[in-house]
Amino acid sequence: MRYVSRVRLFVSASLLTLSFALPTAASAQAPEPHRSSFRDAVLGGAGSQHWAPSGDAVQRFEPGEPRRPAALLPLYASLGVLQALDVHSTSRGIAAGGREANPVMQPIVGNRAAFIGVKAATTAGVVWASERLWRKQNRKAAIVLTALTNVGLAAVVAHNYRVAK
Repeated sequence: MRYVSRVRLFVSASLLTLSFALPTAASAQAPEPHRSSFRDAVLGGAGSQHWAPSGDAVQRFEPGEPRRPAALLPLYASLGVLQALDVHSTSRGIAAGGREANPVMQPIVGNRAAFIGVKAATTAGVVWASERLWRKQNRKAAIVLTALTNVGLAAVVAHNYRVAK
């Protein structure tokens, strides 16, 4: 596959992922219908009943509690894919004679296990920060943080593949 075709495919896939991930105004205004959960179906509970084991250690879900924005899960998935593409594109770029431009990552990229570990920890950190943001402060900020991280990483991956051609 030619380099230009790979870049076009990558950009198209990224834009498609973001288009599904970002909420639209119409979906934000529509009331959310009640969705029965798998647990309700298995235990035979009605939609208004909330099952939890006995004891105070387990917190029950109340209908008024905030729910995770729908855009976050696809953004988390695309972030994981982009991190994997970054590992691949960086490895190819270095094999093609390039060098790691990030001085913090320069000593790490030579050790593949450490490199993948740092990428996994970075992804976990973004997910943790986004989860904390939407629960404690601002749902839109969580989406923006994750989307901008995806966009920035997509630019890095595209650059890496350009160098590796």
